[in-house]
Amino acid sequence: MASNEAYAKAKDWRRSHTSLTAQLWYMYENGICVDVLVRVKAIDGTEVVFKCHKLVLARLSENFLRLVKNTDDDGDVEIVTVNLSTNDPKIFSVILRYAYLDKLELKSMKQALDVHRFSCEYGTVQIFKECEDYISNNVNKHSVWDVLDYAPKQSMLMKWAKSTLGRETKQCLQSENFLNCSQSTLLTLVKMQQLNMPSELDLVLAVIKWTRRRNKDQDLTPQISQELLGPVLEQIRFLSLSAAEFSEHVAKSGLLNNSDCLAILVNMSAPGQMALSNHICKQMRPREKACTAKESSQKPTPTKKHEKEQQVVKVANKVVPPPKNAAASKQDEIMKKTDLLFKQLQQGISSMLNPVENTQDHVVVERVLDPVCPFLTQTMKAPCEINISFQLSRAATLKAVCIETQVTETNKKIYKEALHIMVREMGKTENIAYQTYHGDARYGPDEELQVNFTSKVKRMNSGVWYTMRILLRSAGQYKLHFRPNLVVLEELKVVFNKEESCARKPCPVTKLILEV
Repeated sequence: MASNEAYAKAKDWRRSHTSLTAQLWYMYENGICVDVLVRVKAIDGTEVVFKCHKLVLARLSENFLRLVKNTDDDGDVEIVTVNLSTNDPKIFSVILRYAYLDKLELKSMKQALDVHRFSCEYGTVQIFKECEDYISNNVNKHSVWDVLDYAPKQSMLMKWAKSTLGRETKQCLQSENFLNCSQSTLLTLVKMQQLNMPSELDLVLAVIKWTRRRNKDQDLTPQISQELLGPVLEQIRFLSLSAAEFSEHVAKSGLLNNSDCLAILVNMSAPGQMALSNHICKQMRPREKACTAKESSQKPTPTKKHEKEQQVVKVANKVVPPPKNAAASKQDEIMKKTDLLFKQLQQGISSMLNPVENTQDHVVVERVLDPVCPFLTQTMKAPCEINISFQLSRAATLKAVCIETQVTETNKKIYKEALHIMVREMGKTENIAYQTYHGDARYGPDEELQVNFTSKVKRMNSGVWYTMRILLRSAGQYKLHFRPNLVVLEELKVVFNKEESCARKPCPVTKLILEV
């Protein structure tokens, strides 16, 4: 009898699994008391079924709580469906492992990006944060292209990936993964102003290599190149190359036709002497070279103990320049005055061309994509009307508003937008700002349209709620991203959507440009 009891105790799994997480994981692996079947569907139609516990799933997020609460509680095992935006339904096992063991085990960047997308869609905030930590710590010259293909335009992931790309441009372009990146990622690369590479030639050669890979390693023609590259071609600074570099590497590549090559070569020696096609970049200035983190980290920070010694060394090594004659001094003074006048002229021209750019008197309130759900969108069909309430922490004048543009499927890049914007103090009928816009706008989920208020605008007071009424008159479809209702800057705080209790709401307004 005693031996039977000892055998039963040894067989009891609770004795070998003492922690709560270990016991729950054992129950999951052995199907003990499971009360829900989760059917996970991938976008390619693949399905995998997992036997789980409602209680454990409900703790992941509010979305999962609603999912399991909708099942009938009659003692039978219920079935719920989870739809994924990836081709691998097995990533749900990573989610379940976190749900039971409170550990997120990511083995690759691709897996991390798939789990990150899942966390955005189902609102699992803690998994979202841990995924971002993993991605930010593992972005390198190979994985940066996967991150750029995946990340939304205004997300932190995009900023981290672009930072890596800016520091290690040459190494990233040498990666085999670069040749498999999407056209939109290639466009993000060529739009960057700061790249760490010797010259524009490195970028041009990489684009040619990418285009040939897309053309199945066949010879290129100008027509094929334009079809494959699209807007990428407009961002390549051919004019910053030397004539020898252009003739040797670009003219023979099949990237451009003969007339474009001739126009570029003429403009290299005599700018403006021959008209350039619309798809040719007019920028002659080379890109700025990004500063690498390694260069800055190699500079030691002097301690107080050695400050005096360093000062003595600096004084000892100081070279006293020879005295200048009167003519040279006068010439230097004239050059300084000329430089000052030139800078003032540049500032004047810039202020006329860009009346609402960041200055000391202007503040740009940017409503970035919500970090918890950057992929969530809400479809809206126009014509329609949108009302947005907002409140400022200090008095300011509204100078411009930026809104998302249409995503209607079409072969054209530009459409005719027609809209009216009215701003009023909440509860009143008098407009403090009014503007109409009838003109061109670019299609695309990451495009925006800036509407400047040209007529007289009244100043808005702090602590007062205002309503912005946007009338969209052009027929089409918009995909509005979710954006936080609170934007806090160093000198200003803006609260949106007084009537909403939620922390975020789909909204077309991406920026407010204010004069404070």
